[in-house]
Amino acid sequence: MKKKLCGVISIMLVLFFAVSLSAGAVSTADFSDVQPSDWYYSAVDYAIANGLFYGTSATTFSPNTTMSRGMFITVLGRIAEVPDSYGRLKSTPFNDVTQADYYFPYAVWALDNGILADICGNSFGPNTDITREQMATILYRFAVQSGYDLTYSSERYNTFPDTASVSGYAVSAMMWATAHSVINGMDGTLNPQDTATRAQVAQIFLNFSSLELNEPSNPSGPVEPATPSDPGESDPGTADWQNYNPVYDPPTGKSAVDADGGYYDYDLANKIMDQVNALRENNGLDALAYYPKIQEWASIRAKEQTISFSHTRPNGSDFSTVGIGITSENITILRNCTVSQLNDIPALAARAVNNWYTSTSGHREAMLSSVSRLGAVACYVKGDAVYIVQLFSSKTQYFYDNLIR
Repeated sequence: MKKKLCGVISIMLVLFFAVSLSAGAVSTADFSDVQPSDWYYSAVDYAIANGLFYGTSATTFSPNTTMSRGMFITVLGRIAEVPDSYGRLKSTPFNDVTQADYYFPYAVWALDNGILADICGNSFGPNTDITREQMATILYRFAVQSGYDLTYSSERYNTFPDTASVSGYAVSAMMWATAHSVINGMDGTLNPQDTATRAQVAQIFLNFSSLELNEPSNPSGPVEPATPSDPGESDPGTADWQNYNPVYDPPTGKSAVDADGGYYDYDLANKIMDQVNALRENNGLDALAYYPKIQEWASIRAKEQTISFSHTRPNGSDFSTVGIGITSENITILRNCTVSQLNDIPALAARAVNNWYTSTSGHREAMLSSVSRLGAVACYVKGDAVYIVQLFSSKTQYFYDNLIR
């Protein structure tokens, strides 16, 4: 069943301005800084007429005031009905967010759900103004989790002259946002790295309010699973999260050679997983549980490395778009391998793990992330090179087995 998002967006905008503003004018006509000739007039009028939010004073709307990342993620978390107790028994996964911050539970929720997959050096940047491409990316990743229509094409996106300015991680999101007219550009351009203003937010959510989505599979909202490290964090309802620990056996041996002349070495993938888990346990962290679907996604990414050795996929989208709930990725290539080296699985695995452990690009942090629960490795061998990808997820096995449709 489908439903219009007007009510959802109304709640979202009310929450946004409940966080930041006090009640002001009750009519768009009361604002001295919003005129009928302004491009955002109808968006502001829509918001005010429906009681969605207020002005910054009785006579001003401040349409050009920017929005921070912390506030935006708080709004998104509240529309998803994330409890303000979420993550309170965890240590913060960010170096610039404390439990005292109002956006703490929502930032942790967004990280857990792959909505924040582009943090750098464990920094969230809550007080940084959000950009248009960041907003599109966060909304798109939320759409992935929430059952929105994810179809898009590049046709409308390619009509904008500044697509080269869109960051690699945001390409798919901007294609989706432009295809669905959530973002329509300004003066014929996307301006992807410009900050997002109150007027732009109002317009984007007015556009968003016309979309339809499937009835959510979890209408009561997200519930954080209780884990041994988070006893009694929340009531998981009918799901016994603590006792749901199925064991999935990974494949062994080697796959058949495919049409591109390569094959997957499952024994090498398993050895790398074992060595990564040994590192985690030596650092006081839980071992990553293996999940078959994540290995399928890792296999896709490993083969994509033969085309482009990058965390950006060959189609220009972010690595996290390969599957649901993927929070980080490690990649490496072992080149010029002899037949003898290809058969020395422990040594080959140690080379890959050492490449990540000694990296200065966040690979070590990915292996030792305290928020990761699941993982899988894929090793694609072609010629004398081995293309290796490990994907990480903060989701649980219960999430994938019971909540993903």
